[in-house]
Amino acid sequence: MLVNSRKLLFFDYDGTLSYNDQLPSARTVKALNEAKSVGYNIFICTGRCNAFLPKIDGIKFDGVVAAAGARITIGDELLFEATLTNEQIIKYLKLADSKGLIGALEGRDNMILFGRVPKTESRFSKYKCISSPEDFFERFSGERINKFSIWGKTNIGFIKEGQKDFFVVDHGHASEYIPLGCSKSFRMKRVADYYGLEIADTISFGDSFNDLDMLKAAGIG
Repeated sequence: MLVNSRKLLFFDYDGTLSYNDQLPSARTVKALNEAKSVGYNIFICTGRCNAFLPKIDGIKFDGVVAAAGARITIGDELLFEATLTNEQIIKYLKLADSKGLIGALEGRDNMILFGRVPKTESRFSKYKCISSPEDFFERFSGERINKFSIWGKTNIGFIKEGQKDFFVVDHGHASEYIPLGCSKSFRMKRVADYYGLEIADTISFGDSFNDLDMLKAAGIG
């Protein structure tokens, strides 16, 4: 039985709430609603950008920590946002192209694919693609990009360059490039401050490399 105590619960999405890109199960949704019913606040804390996060029917989260800590919303309020500079976007789009890499610029409104994206794969069909930095700025000049990812086997040269400007998480099959100073644990602390609570009042759930800092920092991980 859940104990009625003010706690903030942070849930990773992929591999934690969701498996193999499926929506959370009815059992999971029921458990989250039970947690809310006794006064816990629940948050998604994910590496996904807002544009890549599906709507979960039957549950209203109190907030979302998206893009591995680069964007926080509580209800409809934007609490924090970090974005890539135009210079960073140009630099890494050109570098990815020179190495034949594919990936995605990730923002609030769009997941924008770049590189030699296989047009025949249906999983890519719902996203917009760009062919060059110039194409991005012509079509998405107002887009605020919170982070980007490279998909496919680790490219050591690209990662080493990326570490000059970003916190890089290498998953082996993909790598994430997150603005410096952003992480799930830092933003978990920011949310706790918002509610006037301590980091000891947080509980985090995760399964992957970009969850390690969150699991270590939480009151219970």
